[in-house]
Amino acid sequence: MNAGRFLFGVLRTGGIAVAIATSRTASGILSQIERMGHDPAEAMKSGRLVLHESTQMLARFTDVGAVDAQLFDRCVGVEMRQACERAGSRPVRAFGDMVGVLWQRGDREQAVALETFWATLQQELGFALFCTYPIDVFAQTYSADALRGVFATHTHVVQAASRADLGRVLDLAMDEVLGPQAAQVRSQIRALPMQPLPPMPKAEQIILWMRGHMPEAAEAVLARARELCEGSAPRVYLHEQHSRG
Repeated sequence: MNAGRFLFGVLRTGGIAVAIATSRTASGILSQIERMGHDPAEAMKSGRLVLHESTQMLARFTDVGAVDAQLFDRCVGVEMRQACERAGSRPVRAFGDMVGVLWQRGDREQAVALETFWATLQQELGFALFCTYPIDVFAQTYSADALRGVFATHTHVVQAASRADLGRVLDLAMDEVLGPQAAQVRSQIRALPMQPLPPMPKAEQIILWMRGHMPEAAEAVLARARELCEGSAPRVYLHEQHSRG
């Protein structure tokens, strides 16, 4: 899990880590920190690792179905200021999957609004933030237009662990669906600039390019790619990472 490594990195150097995560994600984070050689229980006892449940935290700054900037500042903002004060000159890192919770609910606009709250808080305090989105890169919702608001608030996009090698799967799908045209498409992909978006793995860039430049063929290729993913069409997740601070 990328989140566990991200938080372990700051604990290892004496900094402070704040995690706002669902119970399942938190369990994975704590297990990974422990496997990497750090005692999460001791870190929490000393205040160097702070853990909150994401749906409970989200409820604290949601008003009539919408996230509220002032309420966010009163709970998440206060928590992060306290962490930065305790850290002094040491680094602070935060992980949150509240945006992912909103995304899964279909509250896309609220997810983007929450990202702007985080970005404002980062500019004030200078901590590094890692957040997750459960985005299916084979679905129509994974397009530059649909995700522009999300991408605008991040500096990097990295892929989560997957049972399938996405690049290999895309190559196979293009060969099967496009036939001889696949070579020409690959040449176009290499020649044309990618979307002006944060750095991300090549396979994800290719999907965005195909959706923007050849949408009809993209649907057929991605449908086949889904079938090729070990026959079970597993969801492919993205982690989106701020690297400020």
